[in-house]
Amino acid sequence: MPEKARNIKCIYGRKAGCCGKKVECRLYGDVVRVVGPNVCNAQCPDRREKIAVSAILTAFNEGEQVRQTVESFQEHAGRSVDLEIVVVDDGSTDGSCQDLGSSVQVVRHEKSQGIGRSRNAGIEVAGGEVMCWFDAHMLGEPNAFRTLSVKALTDEAIVSAGSKGLTWKKPKFFGCDLFFNHKDGFQPKWRMQAPKGEWGRVPCMMGAAYFASRDTIKAMSVTGQFWEDIAGRWGFSEQALAVKAYIMGIPVLLHRRASFGHKYRSANPVTTAGHDSWMNVARATRTLFGAEEFDRRWRPLCEQRLKGDLETAIDGIPEPPWEFDYDTIYTHLCGRQAPIEQRHPDYAWLDELDVLCDQMLGGYPEGEGLAIWQWRPGESTLRLKRRLPKAEIHTCEYMGHRSGIWHKIMLANGIQDYAPPLNEEYVLAPLKIRDKYDIILIGGEKQERCREIAEKVLAPNGRILTDERAGRDLIEQDEKKKERKMLEEQGNVPAPELNASGPGHRLAPPPPVAGPPLIPQPTIRSGAPLVTLLLTNWQRPQNLLRILASLEKQTVPWQMFMWDNSGAGGSILDTVQAHPNMKLYVRSQPNKRCWPRWLLASMADTEYVCTLDDDLCFADGKVLEDAIKASKTRPDCVVGFFGWKGIEGLPYKNAKQHINGSHKDRRVDFIKGRFMFLRRESLERVPLSHPALPDVNDLIERADDFYVNICISQGERGFHLVPGILGKRWTELPQRKHALAGQKGHYSKRGELIEKMFAYYEGEG
Repeated sequence: MPEKARNIKCIYGRKAGCCGKKVECRLYGDVVRVVGPNVCNAQCPDRREKIAVSAILTAFNEGEQVRQTVESFQEHAGRSVDLEIVVVDDGSTDGSCQDLGSSVQVVRHEKSQGIGRSRNAGIEVAGGEVMCWFDAHMLGEPNAFRTLSVKALTDEAIVSAGSKGLTWKKPKFFGCDLFFNHKDGFQPKWRMQAPKGEWGRVPCMMGAAYFASRDTIKAMSVTGQFWEDIAGRWGFSEQALAVKAYIMGIPVLLHRRASFGHKYRSANPVTTAGHDSWMNVARATRTLFGAEEFDRRWRPLCEQRLKGDLETAIDGIPEPPWEFDYDTIYTHLCGRQAPIEQRHPDYAWLDELDVLCDQMLGGYPEGEGLAIWQWRPGESTLRLKRRLPKAEIHTCEYMGHRSGIWHKIMLANGIQDYAPPLNEEYVLAPLKIRDKYDIILIGGEKQERCREIAEKVLAPNGRILTDERAGRDLIEQDEKKKERKMLEEQGNVPAPELNASGPGHRLAPPPPVAGPPLIPQPTIRSGAPLVTLLLTNWQRPQNLLRILASLEKQTVPWQMFMWDNSGAGGSILDTVQAHPNMKLYVRSQPNKRCWPRWLLASMADTEYVCTLDDDLCFADGKVLEDAIKASKTRPDCVVGFFGWKGIEGLPYKNAKQHINGSHKDRRVDFIKGRFMFLRRESLERVPLSHPALPDVNDLIERADDFYVNICISQGERGFHLVPGILGKRWTELPQRKHALAGQKGHYSKRGELIEKMFAYYEGEG
């Protein structure tokens, strides 16, 4: 074989093909030949003049959308694709699938069968060498059919396109992450990041717009059909298909740029969607995982949802035609930004757990005689049960976001799981069971306190393992929701303070004192201040002490400017004014709302300035430090916890546009004023003498944050950042019914300013 041919990869992968030169071409399995273009040009998909593609649309009372989708696909298919359109009318009663033209093949179900059966029915009549599946409320994109079809033929893969709303200008959702939960079985969630290269592997395809070759479909129909979700009418389609592909070693590939427009509905048209989806969960998981794995992990969840209908769903299903390590589905395929081809970083501690099990097996055959305690059960617990099946295992998980999954799974596997409230009872739970434990696993909340108890009940030669990554962010979110609910119910009861000793440790509220309240002397950081905090106050002076307490913990030096709108004074305000870090204090009798903080900001001599509303404080001591790190990624933008990303056609108040903290970077149109962090020099773009017009003045006083954001971005959308590094590291303080958001017309006025500002920068206002 010529040396030059060895390192040239044929674009046709493991099948016949060439790339226009003499290259190594794998024509038949392991038989390798060096061929020229004249040998296989006719077979190579990338060189064919046309590819036969069947687009299968499922429709149920879609109205005019069906016709629009068909016409859009025909328009955008292009000359290099011989497009066949198959519409499966799944029992529509609105006549939407009639008279679509002679070129459209319609399969009619007199009674609705559901998505899975409809798509399987479409496969039976389709004639293309590539098939793709869509909802009947979508729009085509130029070249997408050709690009995705070539990849489907050249790779044994399911090839997915991104999705964008029909009314959106820029945003696209690039594929899906997959999460294991008790509400949906496997829940797909949009992954916003595009692949780094032209193609990337993702855990799950989007809900529509994915392609596969006829050969791939045939291979994946080894269980009897391509889709397994044929017990109920709706749900668990793409999740089951993605898991089946993973088991069979067939990747789900996503193209960086190809996308299809999609109309997103506000409500599911299937009234029995929840029950139907769980019927499909039961049937699909029993088909793909077999009886043993189904009973171990899925039966408890399905019984909870389906009760007497469960056996009907799984009746007569044979064992799957493969042997597979199913644990890798949960450790490799599931989770935020799952790496797929290797274990997710969240499960790094399983290596240490395996080593421990190996050590214990020498003295305790199958774990007999071992006592094990674990705070926060999960994959590690099932690993223990399999490696040490005769060990006595006890677990503890407070009844929160995860307990719906693991409590029943633990009981189904013969593991006693306790569910105390998340307080001292949770920490002390092992003391009620035994005096000593040979293995203690610590995960989740209150880890420092749990370790104190673990060391007291650890047997001689015992081992303690700690999983520091174990879902702390989700648990803390649960806690904050509970605190917020308590505040709403009890009015002015302050939320518990987060202690610096660790997440979840609560400080008791300070006892009442006579005279002016005392503030602990601050720890003044070395060096000149880096950040100027801009505070305003009107009717919530009690919150200021807690805000100062959270600022005391910050790791970067800071100073504070404050505009007091109350004009009232009093012991609390006098104490705040006397704080050593207070460098500028203005007491104003008229309430000027929030706009004056930017006048104060113009006088700051620090590199950074930030706003902080008086109903919010930081939850830990590194918020300002991490805000500086985030700001350096794009020095001219504003960063913060709370953002807004406009969606064309939706009013400002629409919930879909508001971002309240994020664990990944999110680009937004502006950051809300509750916490805005920015470089002082960025304010040079902001005219502080805004137009003194009656119809503008009130708007800017109510939406000064938007005014500043949009001036800094010069009207560019998606300019500012809700950074993942900041997450949701704030604590809500009592609003005491004085929030502007509760006033009539507040949202409409803020929305009006947004429209005026963007119109101005677009040259239309």
